[in-house]
Amino acid sequence: MAEENVSFCAKYKEWLVIKKMGIDETTTPQEVAGTLASINATLVRKSFDFLKINTSIIDEYSSSLVKGKRKAWGNIGEIFSSLKPAEISTKLKEACPEEKLLPVAEAYFLRSLLSAMGFELQPTTEMLSHIYPELKIAKPRGNFGKKKKA
Repeated sequence: MAEENVSFCAKYKEWLVIKKMGIDETTTPQEVAGTLASINATLVRKSFDFLKINTSIIDEYSSSLVKGKRKAWGNIGEIFSSLKPAEISTKLKEACPEEKLLPVAEAYFLRSLLSAMGFELQPTTEMLSHIYPELKIAKPRGNFGKKKKA
């Protein structure tokens, strides 16, 4: 019987990613979920990058919309009802290299807005590390966060 594992490998131009995890009798489902969450985060981030969506514009806009709001279900409705369609459209067009990519930018905007509020749409490595502190989930290589933007 073949060894069980989780493997993901992609190479496109200069981008290369390899994520592998061997599975044995001591491997927990939580460890597998962590690896899958890491793969998902990489795929989602790179798909927006490859489409040249300027995610930093959208992230900054999302952050400004939720500034001063706590993570609460009621705040989701409040924020969504206060959105100004013309303003959203302007920001998303600014973030897109082509207008036909607006649906992709909208998808990123929804993810970004909910994430800025503290809600995630799928399991993340940070979420799983918090729930299962014993998990040792490898952090992605690279400079993500404030240092990169400065």
